[in-house]
Amino acid sequence: MLLDGILPKQETLLDGYLRKAQLAQELGQSPRTLDRWETLRIGPPRVVIGRTILYRRDSVLEWLKSREQHRRPR
Repeated sequence: MLLDGILPKQETLLDGYLRKAQLAQELGQSPRTLDRWETLRIGPPRVVIGRTILYRRDSVLEWLKSREQHRRPR
């Protein structure tokens, strides 16, 4: 349906997933840092399809929440 001249966004199979370069950019890190985190098993969960590495946005948000640190009272 056309609303005010705007076409609705076509949903794709990979909506909600980020490529490694996209995630690295959003986190302000290099793709190699994400690789290192994976080796150390401290990074967000990922999906590997052939040579393509994808990160589910919801999983990354949960991973970020799990990294929160609360200050201890002095």
